[in-house]
Amino acid sequence: MEAPPPETVPEAIVAEKAPPPHESPPALVLRAPVTQAWIPPAFDPEGLSFGWVTVPGWPERTGVSGHFWTTERDFWRALFRADLPLSRRIFPLQARYEQSTDALEKFWAAFYLERAHTDSGLWDSARFWRARAQILVKCDFLALDEIWDLAMIQKNAVEAKEAWRQLRPVYLPLQGDQSRAALLRQSLFLGQIDLRPQGVDPFVSTLALDQDDLWLGTWNGGLVRRSLATGEWLVLDKPKSQIAPVRLVRVSRFFVYVFKEKSFSRYSKVTLGWKEFPYPPDWPGLRIQDVWVEEDEKFWVAHLGQGLWSWTAGQWQAVVGSNAPQFVNAVVSDGQGGLWVGSRDNGLWHWQKDLWSPVSGGPTNVSAMLAPGDGKRTSLWAVGSWGQGLWLFDGRGWNLVSGGREFVTAIDWNGTDPWWGTLDEGLWHGQRFPLQHLGIADGIPDAGISALVSRAGRLYWGTTGQSVGVWSEDDDPMVYR
Repeated sequence: MEAPPPETVPEAIVAEKAPPPHESPPALVLRAPVTQAWIPPAFDPEGLSFGWVTVPGWPERTGVSGHFWTTERDFWRALFRADLPLSRRIFPLQARYEQSTDALEKFWAAFYLERAHTDSGLWDSARFWRARAQILVKCDFLALDEIWDLAMIQKNAVEAKEAWRQLRPVYLPLQGDQSRAALLRQSLFLGQIDLRPQGVDPFVSTLALDQDDLWLGTWNGGLVRRSLATGEWLVLDKPKSQIAPVRLVRVSRFFVYVFKEKSFSRYSKVTLGWKEFPYPPDWPGLRIQDVWVEEDEKFWVAHLGQGLWSWTAGQWQAVVGSNAPQFVNAVVSDGQGGLWVGSRDNGLWHWQKDLWSPVSGGPTNVSAMLAPGDGKRTSLWAVGSWGQGLWLFDGRGWNLVSGGREFVTAIDWNGTDPWWGTLDEGLWHGQRFPLQHLGIADGIPDAGISALVSRAGRLYWGTTGQSVGVWSEDDDPMVYR
């Protein structure tokens, strides 16, 4: 039996499978299977329902932290971001207050509840939540709310002033609510004594205190006395067709001296009568810059152009000397029988027993001076200048108190610190930085300060066109209550 013929393979297949001539078959390469490593997702603490929350826009300098821990972070984020009025969130906030165990979170719940009730005009509820918040954390911002409530809503100025005096040391850090605080200060402490209803012009030239009586003179010739205890007025002179400005008013134990242009008058507090006296010949009274009363019938006059003069029981005498200044703006006692005399262009001088001695240092253009007074407040003389600020003088050396550029027009003491009025920068107070300033932002009219007196911490100042201003932030409540 014949064997079967061999299987025939097509040429195309042979060509595909057969290795090319003269080449070896490819080597076998073993490769591991390719796999992708698993990476866990990043941890996102912001996605948790609990964690830290920061109150937006809350400055840490207020003394209360705006960063607290909560188990309901979504609720607080929604509270901070949503446009929904706070009045619509009262019940959720109450729930957070009751449920939270964190004192700071409870404070913020009470804080926003106080805000919500205040915005809705629900004053009793606002006071309730304000008290709860203050128990948890003392907050000056809420203390300001309380004062506003007392002053503006309850109309209780006495308690509002007492509360403000307690808050006052931290007033400056309240930068987030300065406008409201400034408005509150004005409503509580800024006042005005209007002269116009009395038929007197509002251009005040001089002020003088006699116990609780305030004497006021005006540039158009008005002269009045007002009782600071009762508010009663005594109008002694009104402006007339021929204007006779009242330059200065000075008070002694039994008399009130009123200096005008042509002559000066004396009012007796005992007989209630007037007596008129002449000036030296050709002596313009309107250039009298200052008067220091030593006794009932003796005073010293600083004259701009005629130098220093004395008046004793009706007799005038010039205080002369080879180097005596002629343009004198201020005069006060040195407490030892001599005088400090401030000149317009030659600084401060000392006079005693006809001996004139210049005082080195200090301002060159002295505009006003104030003696230590009764010795219980301070042992310093306050010296104002024209364009060189306020200085304190201890009889030997100088201390520049202010910025050195104010035009000082009037000075008075408040305890151991001076107040001084300026030509165009309002009022300043203190003797070390930072000084207290009262200006346009505090409601002080943009008018020059012409005169200044202080009684029991309450300040009175004359203005050129705005009558008399009053500032009572430092007053003694027992005197005025």
